[in-house]
This record gives sequence, structure tokens and C-alpha cells, in this order.
Amino acid sequence: MKYFKTGGFHRKLQLASLWIVVPLLAVAIFLHAYLIGPLQRSYQELNNRQVEGIVSNINQQFSQLEVTLSVWGQSFQRRYQEDLLETTNYQTLIQLSEELFYLTNSSNYVNRIGIYSLGETPFGIESGGTYELTLEQTKTAFERYRIDNGRQYQWKIIEEEDELIFVQNIDGQGEDQPKIFLVATIDEQSLLKYFYDTQIENGLAAISFNHESFRFIGDQNLANVIQPLSEEHQGTWVESINGNDYSMIAVNSTRLNQIWTFYTVVPLALITEPVTHLARVLIVVSILFIACVAVMSLFLAKKQYQPFEKTMDQLFGNTQWKKENDLEFLVDRWQQLSREKGLLQNQAERFQDSLKRQVIQHLMEGYYGYLSEEESQQLLQQKNWRLSDQGYRLFYFQLNDLLSNQANSQDETHILFALENIIADVTAMFFPESTIVSSNEGRILVFVVNQEQQLTDYFTMVTKQINLIVCRYVTIVSSQQETEIRKLPEVAQRLKKQIHLQQLIPENQVLQGEKMRPLPKYSLSQENLILTALKSGYHEELQRSLQRFLEQVVAENNQQAAVIYVVNRLYDQVDYLLNENGVSRTDYVSKTVVLERIERLLDINQIQAFLYHHFLKPVSILWQENVANSYSEMIQKVAEYIQSDFRNEQISLEYVADRFEVDPIFLSKEFKRAKQVNFIDYLTNVRIVEAKRQLLETDHQINEIAENLGYNPSYFNRLFKKCTGMTPGQYRKGQS
Repeated sequence: MKYFKTGGFHRKLQLASLWIVVPLLAVAIFLHAYLIGPLQRSYQELNNRQVEGIVSNINQQFSQLEVTLSVWGQSFQRRYQEDLLETTNYQTLIQLSEELFYLTNSSNYVNRIGIYSLGETPFGIESGGTYELTLEQTKTAFERYRIDNGRQYQWKIIEEEDELIFVQNIDGQGEDQPKIFLVATIDEQSLLKYFYDTQIENGLAAISFNHESFRFIGDQNLANVIQPLSEEHQGTWVESINGNDYSMIAVNSTRLNQIWTFYTVVPLALITEPVTHLARVLIVVSILFIACVAVMSLFLAKKQYQPFEKTMDQLFGNTQWKKENDLEFLVDRWQQLSREKGLLQNQAERFQDSLKRQVIQHLMEGYYGYLSEEESQQLLQQKNWRLSDQGYRLFYFQLNDLLSNQANSQDETHILFALENIIADVTAMFFPESTIVSSNEGRILVFVVNQEQQLTDYFTMVTKQINLIVCRYVTIVSSQQETEIRKLPEVAQRLKKQIHLQQLIPENQVLQGEKMRPLPKYSLSQENLILTALKSGYHEELQRSLQRFLEQVVAENNQQAAVIYVVNRLYDQVDYLLNENGVSRTDYVSKTVVLERIERLLDINQIQAFLYHHFLKPVSILWQENVANSYSEMIQKVAEYIQSDFRNEQISLEYVADRFEVDPIFLSKEFKRAKQVNFIDYLTNVRIVEAKRQLLETDHQINEIAENLGYNPSYFNRLFKKCTGMTPGQYRKGQS
């Protein structure tokens, strides 16, 4: 503080700024004027020597490779040629394959080395083994490996395969039409990468073979400049490309009958960029320093600072705030108070929202069923619900299958989190008094207090956001306007049932007061076709029968409830078929999983695909593996007899054992082992299944049905309730 009280601080600060800024500006000007040009020339010389050294190293390695392959080829003629052409024994091929493996790994640039015998029985040998060559492959090999330079070996460029190869004639029997070639394929990418790794980024490294075939790595635009160059361009020169200068180097190398030219292209701007950047930084720092000095001189003026200091003393005491920067201290304290205020407000709002949501959940679950309507209204008001005369509504949201142009790449947890936030945010825009009552697996129930809002606008915005972010179709079920709070549980249950009234059309749907259409007629003939194909293992016929089955249902009623109804019955028939033949329910998908998956699908083709691939086809395979051969002929005949004569009042274990001339105890044990159920339970199950069918498909009286099945009516009622959990009358009423 003493500088602000003495009065000489401003002058000293200005002089100090001049002593700092002037040298910085001088250095920046010197760098621009005298350093960039020499630096570029120095780099060109250094880069030229480096490239020549790399090319020399590459030449040395390829010369060593040529010698190694030539020596090995001569050794081959002495050791293996006669065996290879005449006997081609297994041990010789193994030895050759191993030697080729070591040759391949002797050089960093070799991709593979092989021997190709193109005689009467053409074949190839590589480090991985031996394989025969077809007539077409033999003709292609003769063309590719033909040596036309008058020597025993030659470097060749195979343009069709984009390959560089070294070919050597190792057939010592004759040079006019050699039949055995040693071929080394060069890994051009490794060669180019080694050459390019030494260069600066945004440049180019390239190799041309006889100034015709061209290989490069780096900037494609620079490659277009290199390719037209003729063999006259050698050494180092500077080329201007699109207004930028590039240092270009070309080094020739002779390989047998070819000339290889190595090119590098380096942007000179990258070389001088650090110096240019440093000069710019110095200038910017100088300007900023002058600006900071001016601001500090004005801000810390004595007459302006004293009132501020006095105010700070009054607010925070004479010692506390002076330990830190005064303005930073003030800002920190203000931000701290603002954060604390915000946290308290958020906590209060979350607690309030939690209480409001909890009371709606408890009302919906029947916790306050003992309260009258007036007491229920008062309870909501106590929890800060601002009820209106317009009453309330419930909205039930369900996510369905993906949009047709989207891929399933989102995690289910993230989808549910996003869905809750979208619905909460959009609902709060239209209905200030609202809460999410429940959320589970893409199904969300929302409670709102009615306002003067257009529901169409609300539905449009929420579906648009869900489609955009979650990428799925959504169905919304809206209740009618309600005023009686005690009806909340009833309204919620009704909404959850109405979700099945959505149509099987892949689109967003809003359901308001839709009615259930008559359920379609269940086709027993189509069911029999499906079961027959399932047991026979004819999967194509199974798929076609299922398609016809579902198409017939949708033609009568395209609401989802219709498909759920017929799939539920079809599953029961398949389940009964499997269980009566000893297949455990743990071996295939449960009905709950099947129905829950169908509830999310709006495309009948996707429903068919799911049922076929995840239920019927696996069950068919399971039947073939575990059922077809799991029981004896006698037990199967007993089961068929029960299924055909179950109306006979005299039928019993002893009666059937006597009919099939076996011991009753033996029959009981074998039947239980084959069917996984005892004889009486099996008979009862067959009769109960028939009873269910007659209850649903006929108008016969219950007593008449009981007598047709060989039961007296009172015993039939008790037995039916024991097996199904409901009386025959309740079953007929509940399933109708």
C-alpha cells in the first residue's frame, strides 16, 4: 500500500514498462528481418544430407537382400531342385517352408518370399505352407515372373497388384523357359514409412520406379506435384505450391535394371514457424503489458481506491480482506454467497418436489384410501399442490421400437435417464403443477394439474424431443379430465391397459379414449400348421405359417391387444406341448419376456421376426434335440391314447396298464420318467386344457362340459379352480 500513498508510483511504473517493452519489440523485428532466411537455407542443407544418408542405408539393405536371395537361390539348385521337380517329398517341403520363413524375417522390408514351381504339376511354397496352382494361376505367374533383362534376377513392378517384387530364376535346368522362381514381395508401406518418419509433418515422401510407377505417403496434393517431374529433376530446389514455398529433394538410385528416385517435400513455413510464432508472441506480450500498466495506473489511483478501502473495512474488518487481493476477495465472497444461496434453493426445491411426488404416489397406491375426497384435496394442498377447478390428468408414456433410420447404439440406462428429463422439462413448460409418478423400463406415468393449455402442442413437442434425442417412437395415453382425487388408482390402471390399444403402425401415437375392438377369431388351423412345422423341424414352413397367422390377426384387428391375445394363446399351446414331453420351462424364453417385448414393437414384421428367431425356432431346435428321441414307443402310445380317450370315465392307471398289458407300477415310473409328470396329473391336464377350449369356444353349460370330460360338476369346479386359480365361470368371463 505504500506506493499508492507516496504518489511516485505512477511515474516509476511507466518508466519500467518502457525498459521492458522496447527490447521485446526490437527482438521481434530482428527475428523477422534476419533469422528466417538463413534458417531455411540451413535446414535445406541439413535435410539434403539426411535424405541422402537414408537412401544410402536403404540401398545397402536392398543390396544385402539381393545377395542373400542370390546365394540362397544357388544353394537351392544344389540341394533341392532334383527333389522338388521329381519327388516333392513332404520333408523337403517342410525344410523349404522353414527356410523361407527365416528369409522373410531377415529384412524389415520383405512382406513374403515364395518359391513357385510352374512345371507339369505347378505349386507354390511359402513360409506358411504349400499349395497347388490352377491353370489360370500358372499362366498369370508365368506372365508376372518372366525375366526380360537377360539375367537370372530382376526387380519388377506389378501394377495390377500394386506390388514391388524381386524375381530370381532358380531353375538350373534351362534358362530359356525357367520353371522355378524365387519371388520376394517388398512391403512398400514399411519402406515408405521408414523414409517418411524422418520428415516434418504436412510434407510428402515418395518413390518412383523408372519415373513411371509412383508410390507416396503424405499429402495427396503434394503427390500431384511430384508425379509429373521428369528424371532431370535431381538434387535440392524450392517449389512454390498454392502460394507456399516447399523444399524439394530428389535422389536417384540404380537397382539392377531400374532407376529408383526418392523424393521428399517439406513446407518451409513449418521450419520458420517457431521463430515467427516467437516474434508474434513478443509483440502481443508487449501490447498486453502496456495495456495492463495503463489499466493498473488508472484503477489504483489514490482518490478512487480510498473509498473502496473504507467500504471493505466496514464490511469485512480491517485485517481479514487485506491479506488477499481486494477485488478477488470481494468477488470470491460474493460468488460463495451466491453458490450457498443457490444450493439452499435447489435443496428446498428438490425436497418440495419430492414431497409432492411422494403424496401422489401414495394416493395412487391406495395408502390414503381411508380419506374422503375433501380430506384428499386438503392433503394435496398441505403438500403445496395448487389444485384448480379444472381438475387433473394422467399421461402414460411408453417407448417403442427404434426409428426406421436409426441404429441401436444407446445404453438402456441412458435412454431412460434422457426420457425422464425430456418429459419432466417439456411437461413443466406446459403444466407448472406436474410430477413424474413412476418410471420403469421406458414406461413413465405423469400427473399434471390442468391448465389452459393445448394438449396437441404439448404432445407434438414432447414426441419431437423424444424422437430427436432417444431415436425411438413413443405412444402417449392421455386420461380424460378428472376432478376426483380418490379415483387416481383407477385412472392409472385404466391408462396402463389402454396402452395395448395402440395400432401396429411404426409411428408416434396419442391415445385418448380409444375403445377396444372385437378380438380376432383364433385360428386353430393356423395353430396346427405352426405346431406341425415346429415338431417337424421345417423352419421355413414354420416362418411362413407364423407370418400367415399374424397377417390374419392384423387384417381383423390391427390393435396391439389383438396380437398379444393370440400370441398368449399360441404360447400356451407350445408350452403345453413342450411340458407334456418333458421339456423344462427353464430351457426356453418365458411368456412374460415374449409379451413384454411385443408390447414395445409396432411393426408386425418385427413382431414376427422376434417370435420366430427368439421363441419358435429355438423351441423347434430344442424339440429335435431333447424330445424326438426321449421317450419309448409304448409311452408315446399311452399318451396318444389318453389324448384321444380322456372322456372315458373308467380311464385310470390300472385301466390303461391292463389295456397295454404292463404292470401299473412300471407304467407309472416309466410315464413319470418320460413325461416328467405323473399319470393322473397328465390326464387331469389334458382334460383341463379341453375344458378351457370348450369354455372359450362353445356355449355349453359348465355342468355339461364336466360330464363330457367324465367328471361330476361339483368335483370339476373344485379341480378346475385348483389347477387354474379360478372357477370355470370366472375363467370364461375373464378370457372373453
